Formats: sequence, C-alpha cells, structure tokens
Amino acid sequence: MEVQARLDRDGRLHVRELQTMVFSGDWNGGERKFYVGAGQHLQVNCVLRVDVLNDREVELARGSLTQVNHWNFHTGSTIRWRSRQPSDPLFQNTALTYIIEYTLSGIIIPDNHGGYRLNHDFAFTERPGPIQHFSLDLELDPVWQTEGDRPLHLTQDNIQPGKGVVLQIRLTHSEGNPAAIYRPPKPPAPIPVRHTPSFSRLLLFSTVLLFFLWRFAVFFRYEKKAERFHTLVPPEDVDQQWLDQHLFHLLPEVVGATWDKRTSGYEVAAVLARLVLEGKMESWLEPKKISIFHYELFLPWLPPVLHLRLLQPREQFSSYEHTLIEGLFINGEATDTEAIRDYYQGKNSSFDPAGKLREPLEKKVSELTAALKNPLELIWIPTLLLGLCGFFLLLFNAVLHQDEFGLQMIYVATAFFLYIIGLIGAINYRDASIRLPGRMLFFVGIVVLIETGYASLLYADASLLLLLGGSCLVLAMMNNILNIAKSRDSIEGIRLRQHLASAREYFKAELQKEKPELEDAWFPYLLAFGLGKHMDAWFGKYGNSIHTFSSGNTSHSSSGFSGGGGIFGGAGASGSWATAVNSMATSASSSSSGGSSGGSGGGGGGGW
Repeated sequence: MEVQARLDRDGRLHVRELQTMVFSGDWNGGERKFYVGAGQHLQVNCVLRVDVLNDREVELARGSLTQVNHWNFHTGSTIRWRSRQPSDPLFQNTALTYIIEYTLSGIIIPDNHGGYRLNHDFAFTERPGPIQHFSLDLELDPVWQTEGDRPLHLTQDNIQPGKGVVLQIRLTHSEGNPAAIYRPPKPPAPIPVRHTPSFSRLLLFSTVLLFFLWRFAVFFRYEKKAERFHTLVPPEDVDQQWLDQHLFHLLPEVVGATWDKRTSGYEVAAVLARLVLEGKMESWLEPKKISIFHYELFLPWLPPVLHLRLLQPREQFSSYEHTLIEGLFINGEATDTEAIRDYYQGKNSSFDPAGKLREPLEKKVSELTAALKNPLELIWIPTLLLGLCGFFLLLFNAVLHQDEFGLQMIYVATAFFLYIIGLIGAINYRDASIRLPGRMLFFVGIVVLIETGYASLLYADASLLLLLGGSCLVLAMMNNILNIAKSRDSIEGIRLRQHLASAREYFKAELQKEKPELEDAWFPYLLAFGLGKHMDAWFGKYGNSIHTFSSGNTSHSSSGFSGGGGIFGGAGASGSWATAVNSMATSASSSSSGGSSGGSGGGGGGGW
C-alpha cells in the first residue's frame, strides 16, 4: 500500500492511495471503508485499475456493481469495485492493483494553543490479512509549518489486521484562517433570565393559595357528605347484641380486611383460628429448640413452632381456605413452621398465604363497601393536564435558561419528595377508619409544605417561565393528593367500617380491664384486628390472678376469657399463637429470597 497525500492551504487532504491485493477464490472485487468523523467530509474523485502488462491506468466507471470495472458506494462511507463476474474463473493467487483518489476535509482540528492538530489513520484497520508493506509521503502547502522534514515520509512493514498507520503532528498556519478545518460547534448561549415583576409573583402565589383553599373545601365537603367524620360508637355502648348485629355476621378474616382495607398475616391467622374453632383442624405450640450433643436447648426468645393437623379431608375446604390448606399442608395431614420453611427452601420457591387471600378478600370488601357508581372516575384529567403543562414549561425553561437549571432541579426534587410523602399520607387516611383528623392533618400539612416550597421559589425571583412551570406542577400535586384522599366507599360501606373500628376499640378497651367482657370464641376476631400482643399484655398483667381450668379443648375462667383458651394454648399463649402464624407465613413466602479522540480515522478494506 503506497499513499501520496497533500494538505492544501485550506486544510483539505488530497490522497492518492495505491493498493496491491492478492486474491484467491471467488472474490468479486475490492472494498475500501472510510471512517468519516463528525464535521468531516469525504469526496471520492476516481478509482483506477493499474494495467501492469501495458503499464497504464484504467479509470473505473461509477455505476452498477454488476459490471466489471465499475465502482460505487456500498454504504455512506464504503466503496466497492468489481473485478470479476460470478461466471468468470476463480482467482488463483492473483495480484490486482487499484488506485483510489479522494479528498477529506475537516480532519484538521484547532488545539488550545493557537495551532492545529492532524490525527489521521492513513491505512485501515478492518482487513482479513496484514499489510506487508506500507509507505506514506505527505506534502504540506507552504502556509503550514511543522517541525521535521518536508515532505513527511513514513514506511512500515507487516502491519497486522486491526492496526492502522496513525500520523499525529502539530501544525501552525501562517495566515491563521484555513477554511476547511473542523471547528467544533459552540453551544448556544443561554437566554439571559428576565426576573419576574413583583406583581406577577404575587398573582401566581395568590392563584396557588386560592386553588388550595378551593380544592380543600371541595375535599372536606365531599368527605363530610360521605359521613367520614362520624364519631365511633363509644366502648360503653357496645354489648353482645351490638356485636351480633354489626360484627359477628361477618367472617373474621373479612372483618380484618375491611376495617383497614389491608390483607396481611392478621387475616391468615384469623382464617386458621376460625378453622380451629370450627373443629376442622387442631393446633398446638412447642418452644423453638435446637439439638447440641444430643441435648435439646430451648430458645424462648424466638417465635414458637406452630403445629397444625387437619381434622377433615382437605377436599371439603372451599375457596381460599382450600388454597391456604394446599400451600401449608405440603406433606400429609400435619404441618409445622419448620417443615414449611424446609420444604420451600428445598424447592427454591415460595408460597404467600396473605397474597392468596388478598384477591378474594378484596372482592368481598368491595362488595360490602364500594359505591355502585364511582363518582371520582374522571378526576384524574385536571391533574394530568396540569402536570403536562408543568413538565413542558419546566423543560423549555431548562433549555432556555440554563443558569436556572440548578435552582429548578432543587425545587423539582424537593417538591416530588414531599409529593410522595403526601400520597402515602393520603392513602393511609383514605383507607383508615380511626384517628381521621390526625391523618388528614398530616397529608394536608404536606400539601402546605409543597405550597411553601413554591413560595420560596417566588422569593428567589426566578424567571416567569420557571414560576409558571412550578405553579402548574404544584397545582397538579395538590390536586392529586386531595383527590387520592377521597373515599371511594358508599355511605353504607363507610358506616360498616366505622362499626368495625368501633368493635376494635371496644376489644382494646376491654383488654385493659382485669375481667374483660370477652369470650374465647371471639379469638379469631381479635387476631383479625391485630390484637394478639394486646392479649399477651393482658395476661402478663392480670393472668396470674385469673383462675383458669381446662375441660376438653376449651379453657374457662372466672372472667369468661382466658386469652385464647386451651385450644390455642391458653394462659396468655394467644399472642404467641398469632406470632407463630406470622412466622409460618414468613417461612412460606420468603424462602426463595436469597450482575483516539478528535482523529479522522482511516477505514476498512479488502474484498467482497
């Protein structure tokens, strides 16, 4: 490969490249790939075939590559030329010589010292074999100055595939303004920020404030109309008849999923406890223990091991009861916490008891509480429109007023952080039945903080575009939080949940007494309400003074309540029983839990 190149006064590189290639086989012809970088331009002037026998050069025609002695661009930066037809004899160690004449502009780059830099690969790296001999003669126009010889001469032998011949030299230009060099585009200058007049800032703040007051008034009126703020029934007004009317007609797991709109291990415990009370299975607790040198060491600080045994065929269980039984009784008619853990760990899989109950219980809760027609079906549209306006206004501001980008990002990040907290608070309020004023005060306080953050942006005297985008964003956030907080339940559903919450408060109040007016048969409901620890606390405080006795599978006491009765361990074991159920659920569901810059380049070549 012999290269003769000349750098003209404007910085264009004119190249005459001679290649002698040896072909063997059914090659069609030659190929030359150029690497054309940003700001560079390639112009192929001609392709010549050297007729060695007649010592002359034959110019190839540019056109269809179906014709011999034609060349054309294969892609934007790759040229090909045809040397034989498919019907012609195969090449047999045939040497063919071609000349490519081309011009490159934009390969000279200004440096940081008032000069210029040439960083160019005069060969090409993508080729199937080595370049046995390479020579370069580079001539510089007199306006270009550099250290060293003129013209520049370079030779190399046995250049392996993947390597080129990169020449790097520093140049100066006597006239100082070559026309064909590459000048990196300068980024557009940011539009200067025009600070917003005080009247406009006051108008924006007033708009945001009035919008908040209006939306909060609409929210409060909606909630009051839905009777969300009715006081709960006082514990002293609750009795057996009231509980029969408002609580015991529902299954305990349905009660647990309805009163707080959540399905968790409490509902799992309630289902199992109900099945035990119904005589469909039995349960007992054993302390956690390990064996060391044939001695058993008890670990009382860990949850006890819960044992369950079926007392009726599993085919007689229906709906989610059957799903729960199939997932927990994995080997016969008896199971325990450790057997479940070992089974699912061995299979590297999991079983989520609460997850299996969630869908059927949520469907039942919806039947009991949801309104027939959702009055809030389209309330998301204003939030979406405001959010889109805020997004595009802030996007335009980030492009036009780049000196405000830091202030904008701080504001947006802070607003979204408060927004997420506000959404969590709004959802907690919507799903709650107790302590509603405090829950409402929390998320409304977050909304006020979002508005305060916007007020600080107004105080910073930002551009009008930023303030408009920020106002749309804060309006969308406030509107969305207040909409999310609205109840989706019917008035009857809200009243039902309030009654269930009243029953829970009654149970909690009774567990503060030495002799609570409770019955052991209510144990599944106490578990569904998450009161297992309260039962343990009751026994820790009063249990030693209560005389209990056992008859069959049921414990009785002078108070009528023994903390769960012998059927669940009794004598304060009810909370431990609930803890063991949660441990069993955890064992089943978590057992499966535990990756040269600025150069113009050369190109590739060879056959095709």
